[in-house]
Amino acid sequence: MTAASQTAVNVLAILTPQATHVADVEALLGRMALASRQEPGCLRYDILREDHADGPRFHIQERYQDAEAVTAHGASEHYAAFRAQVGPWLVAPPQVTRLADVNVAPQG
Repeated sequence: MTAASQTAVNVLAILTPQATHVADVEALLGRMALASRQEPGCLRYDILREDHADGPRFHIQERYQDAEAVTAHGASEHYAAFRAQVGPWLVAPPQVTRLADVNVAPQG
C-alpha cells in the first residue's frame, strides 16, 4: 500500500431530487463536477445515476488526496453555491459518507 492510498479520502454522496427538479440537479452536478475536478487535491469526482420506480438518485463518488483536500473542497465557493442552490430541489438532505481505502486499484 502506498503512502497516497493510506491518506486518500473517499466520499460517497447520494442525492435524491424532487421529480420536478431532476434535470436541474443533473445539470448543477455537471457544473459541480467540472469545478471540483480543478481542485488541486481532487483525484476523482464522478457522477452516477441510479434509476428506479421512485425516481432517480445521483451518486457522487469523490476521491481526495488527503483530509486537507476534503476540507478545502468543503470551503470552496463552488461547493457553497452548489449547496445553496441544490437544497430546495432535493427530497431530503444528501447522504454523505467518508470511506477509507481497503483494496483500491491504482489510478492511471
